[in-house]
Amino acid sequence: MGKFAYKEVIKVKGYPSSLKVIKHSKSRFYWVHFSTYITPKGTIKIRKSTKTENQSDAIKFAKDFYEDLIVKKKMGEFPHDNTFSKYATRLSLINEKKVEDKEYSKNQLVLDKKYLKNNLLPFFSETDISDIDYSNVSKFLDNLKEKNLDETSQGNHLKIINNVLNLAVEDKLIESLPKLPETRALNAKRRNGKYVPYPKGRDVNLNAIDEVKNLIQHLPLKRDMLIEYLHLIQDEYRCIKKRHLAALSEIMRIPFAEAYEVASFYAHFDVLDDDEATPPEITIRVCDSLTCDLKGSNKLITNLKKKFDKDKVRVLRAPCMGLCDHAPACEVGHNHIKNCNESNIKQAVNTKSTHAEIIDGVLLKEYIKNGGYQILRNCYNGKIKVDDVVAKLNDSGLKGMGGAGFPSGQKWKFVRMEKAPRLMTINGDEGEPGTFKDRSYLESDPHRFLEGALIASYFINAQKV
Repeated sequence: MGKFAYKEVIKVKGYPSSLKVIKHSKSRFYWVHFSTYITPKGTIKIRKSTKTENQSDAIKFAKDFYEDLIVKKKMGEFPHDNTFSKYATRLSLINEKKVEDKEYSKNQLVLDKKYLKNNLLPFFSETDISDIDYSNVSKFLDNLKEKNLDETSQGNHLKIINNVLNLAVEDKLIESLPKLPETRALNAKRRNGKYVPYPKGRDVNLNAIDEVKNLIQHLPLKRDMLIEYLHLIQDEYRCIKKRHLAALSEIMRIPFAEAYEVASFYAHFDVLDDDEATPPEITIRVCDSLTCDLKGSNKLITNLKKKFDKDKVRVLRAPCMGLCDHAPACEVGHNHIKNCNESNIKQAVNTKSTHAEIIDGVLLKEYIKNGGYQILRNCYNGKIKVDDVVAKLNDSGLKGMGGAGFPSGQKWKFVRMEKAPRLMTINGDEGEPGTFKDRSYLESDPHRFLEGALIASYFINAQKV
C-alpha cells in the first residue's frame, strides 16, 4: 500500500532473489524482505526488522530468518503477514462495512484513508505490528509536525494507530496496547504582537476579522461551531470570500486549509476569491436527483435560467433535498418549495419568500395530551426498568436500517456494556435519492422522535445526545 524510499537493497548470495536486506529511509535498522507462494493463500510478503544497524549482522539474520521460514513452510506453520499495512487494510474494510450499516461516518472514512495514504503507510507500511512502540510513533509525530499538521490532525492519526493496534490485541498478537506519545504543538509565529499557530496559509485582513467577530459574537468560540460560523458568513454576504475564511481561521486558531476544506465540501457554501463577484440576492437551487429529474427538473432548470435575469437571480443545480415525495423540489433562498413549477417559483422570487416556513407538525401540547412523554416519565421514576426497555425492543422486532438488519435491542445492550462516558449521536442525514423518511418523520411528529431519543439515552446512560 505505502512505499518507502530505500537507501540500500542487498541481495543475499546463495538464496532466492526474493530474499533481500533493505535499509529504509524511515528506519535506522536493516529489514528483511521476502515473498513466496503459499497454497491457497497466494503470494505472501514477509517483512521483519533485523533490529541491527550492522550490515553483516543483518545478512546473517536474513539467512537464519529464511531457514526458519522454510522449516515452518514445510510444517504448514508459515507465519502470517503481521505488517501495519495488512492491519490497516483490515481496519479500512471493517470501517467500510460500518459505513454500510450507518455505524461509521462516510466522511470520516474518507479522511482515514487520506491519512493512511499520505502519512501513515509511507512511514509504517512494512513495520511489524508488534514493533510499533512509543519510540517510532514519536518519530512519526515529529514527521507530522514538520509537515505543519496541527494537534487535532495528529490526534486523528494517533486514533488510527490505536485502532490498528486494537486489532492486533484482538488477534492476541500483542498482549496490550503500548503507551503512545502526546501530540506535538506547532511552533508559534509572532504576528501583531500575538502568538498564533503557524502557518495560516495567507495574510489576514484586519477589517475581515472585525466583520467575522461581529457575526459570531453571540456564539461561543469552539472548534465544533465551525459550520455554524460559516452559515452566518454565507447568510450575511451571500458567499464566503477567502478573506473571511482566513479571518475565521485566525480567530479560531486553526489552519486556513482546514477551514477551506470544510467550507468547500458543502454545496450551500459559495467559496469565492476576494476579487470574484458576489452572487445575486436570490439563489434558486433546483434538485436534479433521480426522482426530481424524472419529474421534469432538468427542463425546469433550463426554463428558469431563461426567465430570470442572471444578475438578479441565480439558478443552480443542487443535490437531493430529501423531498422526493414532493418532486420536483427546489429551494429559493432557504425556502423549500414542494412540487415546484415556474409559477410558484416566480411568486416566491417576486415576494422575496426566501425563509423557511413553519412546518405543520404535532405540537408539544397536543403530544402530551395524547400521552406523549409518559413512557419517558415512567423510565425516570422507576416504573419502567432498564431490562423492560430492551425486552420491549426485542419483542417488537425492531431492526437497524443500515442493511445488516441487526436487532436494535441488542445494539442498545452492547452500547450499555461499554465503559462510560457514553455519548449518543442520531443520524438523520439522508443524501441518497429516494430517501426521505427521516425528514418526513421529523416534520410531522418531532416529539415522538425526541422522546425516543431520550429513552435511548436513559437506557445507555448517555451524558449527551
